[in-house]
Amino acid sequence: MGYYGAANIDLSKQLINMKQLSIILFVSITSLILFDFGFLSQNNLKKGFSAIGIELNNVGFINNNGPDFDFIYKIDTRFASTVTKYQLDQAISITDLVKREDRESLISYYNIEVKSFHEKRALETRIVGDNDYFNRDQLTLLRSLDYGSSFFIGGNIKKKSEISGKIESDTLVHYMTVVPDQPAVYISGFDSLEFYLKENSKEIIQIARRDRIQPGKISFKVSAVGNIEQATLTYSSGYPSIDEKMLQLIQEIPGKWEVAKDASAKKVDQELVLFFGLTGC
Repeated sequence: MGYYGAANIDLSKQLINMKQLSIILFVSITSLILFDFGFLSQNNLKKGFSAIGIELNNVGFINNNGPDFDFIYKIDTRFASTVTKYQLDQAISITDLVKREDRESLISYYNIEVKSFHEKRALETRIVGDNDYFNRDQLTLLRSLDYGSSFFIGGNIKKKSEISGKIESDTLVHYMTVVPDQPAVYISGFDSLEFYLKENSKEIIQIARRDRIQPGKISFKVSAVGNIEQATLTYSSGYPSIDEKMLQLIQEIPGKWEVAKDASAKKVDQELVLFFGLTGC
């Protein structure tokens, strides 16, 4: 091999050695800095990672700063507007179901539809009528709904403006959940139940962040004998570990329930929903 070839080989070796030395120096200096700040000590590992802005929730660490928003816990019916099974069976028009303050301004209705659907809004049945009185098919649908069922009434309306007093065209949108005449009640009180959920999930929710959290929902049934049954995650919070913990807490709710009853005082099942994380529909 000639002189120039040998020189090139030696030069390549030197360059490689210099790169290796640079890497070693970088790692050494970084390690010293981390040790100097206490990032790599056993007790400060999590704090250190959080301080340098690394997202830890995907690898199982907890951010000690906690959630950067108000994490909610709420147990309620699927929709805020409710109707008892007895009221639903007696209803013959929309005015029998909407709130008094809502119907006072309503003048006329047309293209009114009644829809029933599953938890994730998968449409079951949709029936369109002509006016505010339910037609035969709409009544059959409404009478078929059981406790925990949800439905929608919507269409075109004319109403009197509260400001101008003029008649205006508008759209009716009304979601409702069918509930027992006497709802299920947690004997220790719902404040106590909320405290149980908060205390037993306060560690896991530390990973939650506003830019990722979603409105989580878990549906469950309080049976006619007071047991928690069919607890199901229907909407994820965006954090599987939080979903799993909340589902476990619902399944293991301590204490007793005063079970729901129908119009004849017969004990019945009632479906409830835990809303957690962020508020949502």
